[in-house]
Amino acid sequence: MAEPANLFCLRNMSSPYVAMNTDGRDIGRKLSAALAVRISHILPQGIVAKDEKGTIYVSDGTWHSGTDLAEVLGSSGPSLPDPEVIPRGISLSKDMPTPAEAENRPARTFSDAAELREDIASAATNALSAVQDFVTEKLTLPWPSHGDAASRSAFAEPNAEWFGDVLRLWFGEKSQPVLELQPIEATELNESLRS
Repeated sequence: MAEPANLFCLRNMSSPYVAMNTDGRDIGRKLSAALAVRISHILPQGIVAKDEKGTIYVSDGTWHSGTDLAEVLGSSGPSLPDPEVIPRGISLSKDMPTPAEAENRPARTFSDAAELREDIASAATNALSAVQDFVTEKLTLPWPSHGDAASRSAFAEPNAEWFGDVLRLWFGEKSQPVLELQPIEATELNESLRS
């Protein structure tokens, strides 16, 4: 019997090999849902975040921006272009895959848990950056901003980093974030991501 393409083995103290399901699309859908909930709590009034089938959207009711995390983490093909603020119903590129085409691409595989965690953190950082770009465009000033007037024109850079089994999400410096979101537990994304 052939093993599924999306499994690989990790060395572990209790067993020489432990199979880890690395369904990137599923992890991307769960990451999108987790981020949408957390981002909803920090957005300025009039801007909302939602998850739809693995894509995290931010919208002001007229314009929206989306980052397809299921595609970013799950496809072995070329990923979608960087998120842009576009009017509803207008696509970014005629070459952008339809949802059915994206779902039928070969599943992406990861060589180890460290690579998977790194890609999750990178995808989360990129999604936070897209949200920041959208909100900044709508407010016409950097968001989130630093507290003092001298730094308000400077962006607080988005970041995501694993600390043990927790994905920490923040804007600004690691030691003194301007804005921090509720962290995401590894088990929210995939039980086998636990270290």
